[in-house]
Order: sequence, then C-alpha cells, then structure tokens
Amino acid sequence: MKKLKKIILCFLSLFILISVAGCSTDDKIEELENKNSELMDRISELEGKLNDLEIQYDSLKASDEATIAKLEKEKALLEKELNLIKSGTYEIVIYDIDDEVLGDKYFYVLDYNSLWDALDANFTVEASLGDYGHYITSINGSVVDANYYIAIYENGSLASTGVDEIEIDAGDKFEFKVECFNTISSGYGTMDDYDILVDKLLYSYAKNEMQEYLKNETTFTASNYWTFMTINI
Repeated sequence: MKKLKKIILCFLSLFILISVAGCSTDDKIEELENKNSELMDRISELEGKLNDLEIQYDSLKASDEATIAKLEKEKALLEKELNLIKSGTYEIVIYDIDDEVLGDKYFYVLDYNSLWDALDANFTVEASLGDYGHYITSINGSVVDANYYIAIYENGSLASTGVDEIEIDAGDKFEFKVECFNTISSGYGTMDDYDILVDKLLYSYAKNEMQEYLKNETTFTASNYWTFMTINI
C-alpha cells in the first residue's frame, strides 16, 4: 500500500510539474507575442513618419528646384540684356583746331537720353541755349575764333541736325571738330585753305611753345586769339 501511495505521489508530483511548466511556457509566449505586437506597431509608426518626411523632402526639393530654375532663367535674361546693352556703344571724339584729340570716350546707348547729355556730363562744354537747342562754342578748352565753329560729324558725315536732336544708334561715332565757315570755297567767305593752315600752325605753335607765356597773359581770350598771336609771335 505504501508502495502504491509512493507511486501515486510520484505521478501527482510529475503532473503538477508538467502543468506548472506548461503554464509558464504559455505566459512567456503570450508575453513575447505582446512585445512583438508593440514592436510591430512602433515599426509601423516609424515607417509612417519616415514616409511623411520623404514626402515633405520631395516637395521641398521640387519647390527649390523650381525656384532655382526660375532664378537661373531670370539671370540668363538679365545677362542677355546686359550683353546687348554693353555691345550697344557709341563713341564721342573731341578735336581742337589743329586736329589734336582733346577727348575720346565710349558710352552705352542707354546711359544718356541724348548726345548733348552725354557730352555735357563727360566733357567741359561751353554753350548757349537758343531756339534750336544748344550752340557749342568750346569743348575741353578748344579755341573757336569768330571765323570758326564746332562742327558735328556723325559716322564721318556732317550731321544734319543739332546736338540735341541727333539720334544715337549702337556703333555710332560722333566727332566734334573746329572748322572754318568763313571760306572762299563756300561762296561767301574770305579765307582760303592757306589761311586756315596758317591759323592751325599758329595755334599749334602757341600751345606747344608759349604755354607759360600765355598762362600769364590776362588779356588773352578766344575772341582776340589770332590778333594776340600775330602781335606776339
């Protein structure tokens, strides 16, 4: 009997151990499944946030690329316009009576509203304003006697309008020259080519050899220049 009881006790102990072991395994499996579920939820949440970030990044990138493309297009247009302006230049050359160049400058076509504005802003100009615009009497100290005037040449030809009305185009060359209008060849003057040549030689000599002397002469003016030169030479 005792032996049977021992056998039964052993079987009960073994059953209890098996039952307890079985319960412990199920709890662990359930716990692991819960943790796995939490991890999957966390992964799903993180993937959702990452997807949102990628969408935002792509949107910003597209927006930035559109902005950059727009700026590059505007830059290209501005560079094109600037190159057109810079290539659209004209030249002004100032001569004295002896054909010495007293000034030579280039300007962009859009810099000034008129040829007079460009001339007045960049050279020392003496002029009077009349019904037909500005009448120029001296530029950069050029000497203009009563027999002479300042002629305007446009691309090698005598201009047909005054300095205020001349139209400017890219590539133009404007020359301001001191010329004699009181000539025999004109049909109503008294000076021939020899007279004009003598005037130019006298002025050139005075300018190069008598600068200090002329500088101290308070009586010297453009209007009495040729008489002054004749007396003092």
